[in-house]
Amino acid sequence: MVPPNTSNIKFVGRKDEEELIYLLQNAKSLIFCGEEDFGIVPIESFAAGKPVFAYYGGGLKETMLPKVTGDFFYDKN
Repeated sequence: MVPPNTSNIKFVGRKDEEELIYLLQNAKSLIFCGEEDFGIVPIESFAAGKPVFAYYGGGLKETMLPKVTGDFFYDKN
């Protein structure tokens, strides 16, 4: 199996508010693997006009419009 090209993916860790805003505004999209009752990070990404690719679970099922504001994946493997 050939590993995917991950040269454009960055794990940035914890950031302060200004850095987070800059990163979201300049990102192509957000990958959200969590399962929360209400995830604020995807909502912030929507506010920045960026799509979210997220695990199908938690409150995001109620706030994301598939194929409009992002899309879901169903297996975390």
